[in-house]
Amino acid sequence: MKKTNFIFALILLLCIISSCKNHSDTNTKKIDSYNRIISLSPHITEFIYAIGEGDKLIARTNFCNYPTEAKKLPVIGDALKLNVELLLSLKPDIVLLLEYQTNHIEICKKYHINYIAVLDNRIDEILNGYNTILNKVFRNNKKGITLINQLKEITHKNRIDIANKLNVLVIVDHYPLKLNGIFAVGSNNWMNDLIEISGASNVLKTNPLQYPQISIEEIINYNPDIIIDLLINKTLNEKEKLIYKELWSSLNMVNAVANNKIFTYHDQYFSIPGPRLAFIIKEWSKIFH
Repeated sequence: MKKTNFIFALILLLCIISSCKNHSDTNTKKIDSYNRIISLSPHITEFIYAIGEGDKLIARTNFCNYPTEAKKLPVIGDALKLNVELLLSLKPDIVLLLEYQTNHIEICKKYHINYIAVLDNRIDEILNGYNTILNKVFRNNKKGITLINQLKEITHKNRIDIANKLNVLVIVDHYPLKLNGIFAVGSNNWMNDLIEISGASNVLKTNPLQYPQISIEEIINYNPDIIIDLLINKTLNEKEKLIYKELWSSLNMVNAVANNKIFTYHDQYFSIPGPRLAFIIKEWSKIFH
């Protein structure tokens, strides 16, 4: 099983966010309509398709692979690097990106390209970003208004107040078939929000880092009731499944292990704060109660 770089890239980029401004950054010349759009974020790409405006997208990053139609678009770069020559040749009306993509923003400024940069660190910031994009780019899109309202309702009404919440550890990455190099969900990020919204308590909610690296000893000390292991894009064969099970069985002093409460997820949307947040909330609420 090969270790993907997706989650490590995600950790790096999300940690950079903490140094960003706390509002959306826009540089747009008002035009009648935006028909040639480049998205530099997977969840923005997904949002655009979800509201029925995917036909206006002309390029994407290599992480923007949902829905399937998005894969047909030319790849203009990734979260850190852009193909400037391709960018200029495509002549976009606007580029939609994230505030921590400062290199990309500077390129847009240098070549006088319209852009909107939004935050995506917390759930509320994600929804505010969708509102900004909707109001400035897809004006009067009723499907978009409905989707945002639905996400707001789901993320607010599901903030369950439970006296004795289960303690949860969400692991976002570790070395293949080894319990070291473990990174988990800390504080001040959208995954921590999701844990709370779904009715549980994050064992690392007081950790100042967004995605801290933790040790086996710390897992034992925190003694979570539930462990969620995000094995994104990592498929285990039968032999690897046995090895994986044996890894955790050595920690049977941990409640989650002793009670068989370790849950693994492989789908990439568990690492993307997009319109499918509702699916994650539904799944986690089910296992937390």
